[in-house]
Amino acid sequence: EDNLKEVKLIVNGSLIKELNVSSDCSYERRFYECYTYINLSQFEESDVEYWFNASDHINEVSSRKSLIKVDSTLPKVNVVSPVNYTNYIRRVPFEIEINETNFETASYIYDYRGREREVRLCSRRLKNGVCERTRSFRPGDYNVTIKVEDLAGNFVLIPRNFSVSYF
Repeated sequence: EDNLKEVKLIVNGSLIKELNVSSDCSYERRFYECYTYINLSQFEESDVEYWFNASDHINEVSSRKSLIKVDSTLPKVNVVSPVNYTNYIRRVPFEIEINETNFETASYIYDYRGREREVRLCSRRLKNGVCERTRSFRPGDYNVTIKVEDLAGNFVLIPRNFSVSYF
């Protein structure tokens, strides 16, 4: 649409936001892209249906309706191991207690030859709310960051420092 006049965001059948086309939207190659922020905290842990209505001076059209679950809370995490400042022999146990309804992944991030590398520990399913894995490491000192993320993209980062030796 070349002459976009207004864009409205509808959530559960109610107008939530009317976007300002001149400040919230930009015209790129025959299409408008609009960006805005809305606070959905009133719908926390609920399913919401949303769509957009766009109009020019003559017509109004509606986008397809989409259903999403609102989740803006961070996962609750307790890292039992690895324990900070502990020396492990070859193998490092990871035990992470996770309280998150929409859990997606638990991983650790570390620096490998100057590049950040992320290694997945658990995904989607936990045993009694716990992610347990053991990983082998070469001898040395390690600074890792444990990352727990939910399906909505909310994540928690927890640093851990430990060393590994072969004896």
